Amino acid sequence: MSIARFIDYIPQSVHDRVESDDRIIGTLFLLPVVLLVSFVVFLPVVWAVYNSLFDIGTLNPERNFVALGNYVDLLGADPMFWSSLWKAFYFAVGSTLLQLAVAVPTAVLLNKELRGIAVARAIALLPYLIPTIVVGMMFTWMGHPELGVVSNGLEDIGLTDGPMYFFGSERWAMPALIVANSWKFTAFIVMMVLARLQSIPESHYEAAQMCGASAWRQFRDVTLPNIRNVVLLVLLLRGIWMFNKFDIIWILTRGGPANATTTLPVYIYEIAFTQYRMGTALAASTLLFLLLVVAGVLYLRAFDPASEVET
Repeated sequence: MSIARFIDYIPQSVHDRVESDDRIIGTLFLLPVVLLVSFVVFLPVVWAVYNSLFDIGTLNPERNFVALGNYVDLLGADPMFWSSLWKAFYFAVGSTLLQLAVAVPTAVLLNKELRGIAVARAIALLPYLIPTIVVGMMFTWMGHPELGVVSNGLEDIGLTDGPMYFFGSERWAMPALIVANSWKFTAFIVMMVLARLQSIPESHYEAAQMCGASAWRQFRDVTLPNIRNVVLLVLLLRGIWMFNKFDIIWILTRGGPANATTTLPVYIYEIAFTQYRMGTALAASTLLFLLLVVAGVLYLRAFDPASEVET
């Protein structure tokens, strides 16, 4: 039966009620989206939380109910869990702050109406379009101790005494990862901040100039207050995404050397597909999920970046 013929069987009174009630129409439009999100997002989360209560092998279909045993093992008897959690925090904070520090001045410069600014904006957004695997291989070669331009350049100007392999050093692997990751993803913050800057009325800056405000005072008193909420929003988004980041870390270091870059997502992968402890991996994933939910709620209550919509 076609949809049109099915609709013909609906009583006219029902037709009239649906057409006159905006809430029913809104619900009908939202229902497919709710069903899709439930299937794609909520069902996997429920599946992961439920199976985290079992001792499951990745390649073994048998399962044994252990209640909170996997959580107890992670929180009380697995020092690697806490170490990887700290490294994930270090990576997320370092990446987010570096991206923000570069993105805001870049967005301010790209907001100027100068000759060739359209080309400059396109170039600034280019790294975001490059696949992560390409970025990883590019930085691998750039950081090569003998063939890489970075190592050779630092040696040529006298900052190092010999070749340095940044991604093979326990001291420099994480900072090098943060730089490589920020090179690609800074463009996201640039786009968000630039969009907000372009919505600031030019009359605000003209009034500030008439009052004798310098360029710094204009930035402090006009630009910063207007981009504050969008900066808070991207800090939340980038912080969550960087905390969950896996691909570029695995491509560049695979968590090494000596676990120096083994963040929590990388450790969860190793638990599931190297140690074949799927139940424990799901428990760690659930803890990561709960941690991000709590952090996100507290952040929103403290700063309320959604107020940007009202300004």
